[in-house]
Amino acid sequence: MVLLSPYPLWTLYGHDRQHAPRNMWRGEGWNERRPRMVRRPGLLLIVCLLLSLTSLIGCGSNAANGTAVSPAVSMAPSPPARTGSVTVGADAATYRTGDAIAVTLSNQSRQSILFPDHLTSCTVVLLQRQVNASWESISLCTLMIVTRRHALDAGHSLTVRLAAPSNQWVPGLYRVQLSYAASQQSNHVVTIYSAVFQVH
Repeated sequence: MVLLSPYPLWTLYGHDRQHAPRNMWRGEGWNERRPRMVRRPGLLLIVCLLLSLTSLIGCGSNAANGTAVSPAVSMAPSPPARTGSVTVGADAATYRTGDAIAVTLSNQSRQSILFPDHLTSCTVVLLQRQVNASWESISLCTLMIVTRRHALDAGHSLTVRLAAPSNQWVPGLYRVQLSYAASQQSNHVVTIYSAVFQVH
C-alpha cells in the first residue's frame, strides 16, 4: 500500500535538511556538503594572499632593477677665465672630435703683451686635455724652428684656429693655456687658462 502525504517530503524529517536521507540531495547528506562549503572560502582566502604577495614582490623587483633617470644637463658656453684684463677662451662649450677649435686672445689692458709660439700645432696657445687628475699638453710643435715672441697690442684681440689632428681629438675635457708678459715687465710671466670645454 502506498501512503500519499499532503505535506512536502522534507516536513516528514523536520525543517532542518540535515535530517533528510543521504540520497535525497544528489546522493549525499547535508552534513557532508557543509564541510566542503566551509573549506572553499578558506581556499579563496589563501589564493588572495598568494596573489597579494606576488604583487608586492613584483613591485619590489621593479624598484630594485629600475633605472634612475637623471635630469638632462645643458652645457652652455662659459666665460673665459680672467687674469686682470687679458683673457683667453674657446668659441664653444662643446666640439665634435673632428671640429676645429677657435681660441680668442683678448688684451684689454693698457699695454701690449708678449707671448711665445712653438706650442700646440706651433701656435701661441697650449691646448691641454684632462687625464685623470692632471692636464696633458696636446699636439706640441715638432718643427725644428726657433721659438719666436709675438705681441698683441692693447685693445686688440687675436683668434687662433686649432685644426683637429689626422686621428681627430680624443673625447674628453679640454682647456687652453696662455703664458704672457706685459711689454713693460717682460720678466714677469703670467699664465692664464680658458674655461673648460668638452670634446665628444
